[in-house]
Amino acid sequence: MRNQQQVSRRLSRVYQLLISGLLICVFIGFFIYYISQLFNTVNDVNLHKAVAEFHHSAVAIHGKWLAHKQDTITLEQVSAQMQVVGQQQFVVNRFGWPTGLEGGGAPCQGLFARMQGQGNLAGVSVKPIWAGQALVGCEFLFNERAWFRFDVHTGQVAVTLK
Repeated sequence: MRNQQQVSRRLSRVYQLLISGLLICVFIGFFIYYISQLFNTVNDVNLHKAVAEFHHSAVAIHGKWLAHKQDTITLEQVSAQMQVVGQQQFVVNRFGWPTGLEGGGAPCQGLFARMQGQGNLAGVSVKPIWAGQALVGCEFLFNERAWFRFDVHTGQVAVTLK
């Protein structure tokens, strides 16, 4: 009889330990899942912020072009403390939208790195979009996936990364 009670107690303890371990594993799994979703959300917010800064800079260049109607427009780079830390010359097309940097280089190259204020994002590349011999836009890629497009005729920025 005593043996049977000891076995019953041990089985009860093992059962309780298994249930407790299972519950802990489930809670840890939920925690890891929701934390990973939070990190993905933060990354998405940063990518959308970079696109918004790019669009803001493109609109600022277009505004200066509307005021002066020059082929090159100078855009000042401002730090987070609102101090001018440099300037960059952009070549604009006949519609007043930036197509590249002054001093040569392929169209669209360097636009993103120079037009947004948070520094260079790793994994960003760009390819020009041509219609015949006319440049119609720039497609920006993040980690080799389409991220956003910039239409050099209208200034429209369309996010394509989902």
